[in-house]
Amino acid sequence: MNKKIWLAIFFLIMIFIFFLFLISVFITKHRIDLAQTRGQTLYQIYGQRQVGQTFVAGKNNLEMIIVNLRNGRLRNQQPIYFYLQEANQTQKVRELKINGYNVGDPSLVKFQFEPIPDAAGKSYYFYLESPDSDVNDAVEIAYNEQDIYSSGKMVLSEEEKEADLRFIVNYYPGNKQALVKEIITDFLLRLKGDSLFVLSYLALLALILILGLFV
Repeated sequence: MNKKIWLAIFFLIMIFIFFLFLISVFITKHRIDLAQTRGQTLYQIYGQRQVGQTFVAGKNNLEMIIVNLRNGRLRNQQPIYFYLQEANQTQKVRELKINGYNVGDPSLVKFQFEPIPDAAGKSYYFYLESPDSDVNDAVEIAYNEQDIYSSGKMVLSEEEKEADLRFIVNYYPGNKQALVKEIITDFLLRLKGDSLFVLSYLALLALILILGLFV
């Protein structure tokens, strides 16, 4: 076989190995389980108001929930409480406290906690409250006025609404080896499910081989 073909194949293998190396060293340990990122409507959090969302975890090691908050003109400096519990249960499995001073205008606020190892397939409910805030300095949370996330709903003071918060659920994959294995598995599943991607990849590979023959 032409030496240039071997060089091209070797080059592709080295790129793949380098890609795995970058993943194992630099890639974030937090992976997205699910995300509902549509909606610009804002709801104020103050006094007795509680605002939350139900969802179904798709992965084990649930460890972070991200929401879109807005502290208008950075006026709020009151405590904001985050609670997580299994749906239809009263016992809270995780609790966190932040200060409005740490919320931007706007900002993605990450509530990170100890991973929940057996979360996959379970329904959860998280909510926020800020009892010391008032209508004049309330932090606002972004949501969609339509119920576009099929496995959960927005909840206002324990009452479900036909709407959804903007939120992201992250999980911890375990270790770097498990993370690399999962990314490779996702890549192979994409190869099976995305014919256009496969054809494009094969066309690029064929082009490299052809250039190796004639250049």
